[in-house]
Amino acid sequence: MSKQEEPKTPSIFQMAKNFSKELAKYIKEGAPNVSNSVYIERLEACNTCPHLIKKQMRCGLCGCMLEHKAKWKTTTCPDKPERWKPVFMDKATLELKKNFDEEQEKEERIKNVKRKKELAENQKRINAHLKRGNLTLKEMSNPIKMKKIYGQLKSNGANKKNNNTKTGK
Repeated sequence: MSKQEEPKTPSIFQMAKNFSKELAKYIKEGAPNVSNSVYIERLEACNTCPHLIKKQMRCGLCGCMLEHKAKWKTTTCPDKPERWKPVFMDKATLELKKNFDEEQEKEERIKNVKRKKELAENQKRINAHLKRGNLTLKEMSNPIKMKKIYGQLKSNGANKKNNNTKTGK
């Protein structure tokens, strides 16, 4: 192969087979990505490879798009010898990650429930104070609407003070 001649990609069927195999492994491991520094190292290694199809930024051996393949922890370079190695997570680390992710999701759900309860309580208080029953949770979530309501509450409070002062004289 001469310097001007770029390598050809594998057949579309071979590329689909290679990609689906890599994707299955990636998903099975929990879709882990490498750090930015490892990603840059991998791309630099690929950039010096004679199998690189620079126009498409594809590997000429497997046909994968390098911007994706180099980012996945579970992939390896198809060249022999490999230009970069995978960074697999062991089962214990995967289990810890899974538990951590589940715990984070649980905490997020709890926060959302608490927030909705707080909004509902605020809705009741504001409706009671304004003597109106049509303030919805949607309105409570709208900062512009809440600013307007807060202004009404302040002005109502000031008016009540003035009325009390006038009647007390």
